[in-house]
Amino acid sequence: MATAKKTPEPGKAVAERQSTAVAIPDSELENFKGYDVNRDDVAIPFLVILQPLSPQLEVGGPEYLEDAKPGMIMNSVTKELFNSVMVLPIEYKRSFIEWVPRDKGGGFRGEFPPATHEAIFNARLDRATGRAKLENENHLVDTRSFYVLTSSDATEDAAANVAPAMISMASTQIKKAKNWMSMITGYAPPGMKPRVNGYPGWFAVYSLSSVMEQNEKGKWWGWKINRVGFNHSEELRATAAAFYTQVRAGAVKVDRAAMDGETETTDGM
Repeated sequence: MATAKKTPEPGKAVAERQSTAVAIPDSELENFKGYDVNRDDVAIPFLVILQPLSPQLEVGGPEYLEDAKPGMIMNSVTKELFNSVMVLPIEYKRSFIEWVPRDKGGGFRGEFPPATHEAIFNARLDRATGRAKLENENHLVDTRSFYVLTSSDATEDAAANVAPAMISMASTQIKKAKNWMSMITGYAPPGMKPRVNGYPGWFAVYSLSSVMEQNEKGKWWGWKINRVGFNHSEELRATAAAFYTQVRAGAVKVDRAAMDGETETTDGM
């Protein structure tokens, strides 16, 4: 069962990991050669903010999590719950995603590039509702996605047990995505001069949590993003660079079919 985890304060994570370390004899690993998998066998998880109507909060439902509360961040694969996470941004992608509305059964129907679907989105957008509805009644959602390396206990000085994940922002959260990209592209490590192409996103560590938001249409939980500081770990920067190369080469699978569109987009409409 997933439980909420508290993010340690900066400076404490290294000592805590040392106290829980285990020793595994080499003899237990010498015959293990890894698994024969490719990009179609493993999909990276999503980090999503649970909303009041998320299925994980429906008591007795098939996806119910006992400790889940609105505003918590959930790993879509492990179902772990967090109040906040530390992340390294790796790559950014904008796309248009077609979803079946939840009240019609829900489900992913396709992901499309701006070159082919931005004009369709703009033509079908209802300014009153903030939604673009296609002729088949499905929703087309302008989505900003971040590939990240994440850990529940990383600090700017600690190379924690990081894992890849994706964060998608749409609707009310697009402004957050734009602001985050400004933070990423405008960052220069201490003592370094700004560069025309900027610095890799993983040169800085970011803390992600949630905050209550509202407008005339209702209330929801959105992303809160803070930069912690420079990523001092050469090991972690090397890991991030390798993941960036994999993403750019198309070697990382994103399984949006496993997601609920209305949960993933953190849509307050």
